[in-house]
Amino acid sequence: MTTPPHEVAINCPKCGFWLERSYWNQSAFQPCSHCQTQLRLLVFPAAVEAPAEPALNPNSSAGEATCYNHANKQAHVACAMCGRFLCIVCDVEFRGDHWCPACLKQQAEGNADPLFQRVKMRFDSLALILVTLPAILIYPTILTAPAALFLSIRYWNEDRGFLPRSGLRKYIAVTLALVEIAAWATAFYFLVYYWSFITKRRP
Repeated sequence: MTTPPHEVAINCPKCGFWLERSYWNQSAFQPCSHCQTQLRLLVFPAAVEAPAEPALNPNSSAGEATCYNHANKQAHVACAMCGRFLCIVCDVEFRGDHWCPACLKQQAEGNADPLFQRVKMRFDSLALILVTLPAILIYPTILTAPAALFLSIRYWNEDRGFLPRSGLRKYIAVTLALVEIAAWATAFYFLVYYWSFITKRRP
């Protein structure tokens, strides 16, 4: 059965038969007049009403987009995250893209991007601490020097964040870690050599 031109096409989900307005918004289930399937249709007014025409900004000409936040300013670019039109005032350039202030705030509050993290572990500083402070007591460096070397290599390309930060700490940590490891290797070599020399001289 074809749908009359003045009616909205609402069909039976089982047989596809067109359902009249008498089926709409009833308090009880009713059988389909074609396949007898029990149905209860809830139709919102928006389904039958014509969509309202969007109000035009009196300060903009026809076909001209305006800013989402400032209706009296012409749109300059669209946000790369939400697609909202932005004027020059609201446009925030970040990592080569254009962001709106709302999306930028959402990213900062959610810590979704590593650059927005308020607390961040600096592994280059940690590695530098591991090769300097334990060196006062000497003996802990047998463990801390390899650990510092591992952290430096593992997180060599870590994101430095907003603040400018050179890679000097990593180079210093790697250099000191190699020196301490070489020192321990040399000490063990001479210890083994001295022990073998002592045992050979015993009668």
